[in-house]
Amino acid sequence: MSLQKHFFLIAIILALLSLTAYFKYDMEKGWYWLIPFGFALLAVLFIFLSNKKQVIPSGIKLTSIIMCPHCGHKEKEIMPENACEYFYECKKCNTRLKPKEGDCCVYCSYGTEKCPPVQEGQKCC
Repeated sequence: MSLQKHFFLIAIILALLSLTAYFKYDMEKGWYWLIPFGFALLAVLFIFLSNKKQVIPSGIKLTSIIMCPHCGHKEKEIMPENACEYFYECKKCNTRLKPKEGDCCVYCSYGTEKCPPVQEGQKCC
């Protein structure tokens, strides 16, 4: 398990303990110090998770902004980690895009990021 997963596990356990202390136990039992600490951990977890980018551990980007060459519409899409998409339908003009000659997928042709297999330097699908 990675260090980040350990941190989240510990933070969630402490946050749950603090909530339990807040709702169940008397303040005289010594659990009161966990309450602000737990709420602070919940806030940090919320901020961290809301700002989390779509990147897999090896640094491969999973999001790409694909732009339709016909109408210019841009759409942020999540790419599959280990596959290529040969066709994409524009959400604005409904044009069906296919890869340009020499490209393996629509992300390599029309996206801001190449597909994950190409980013890793592998031969694509």
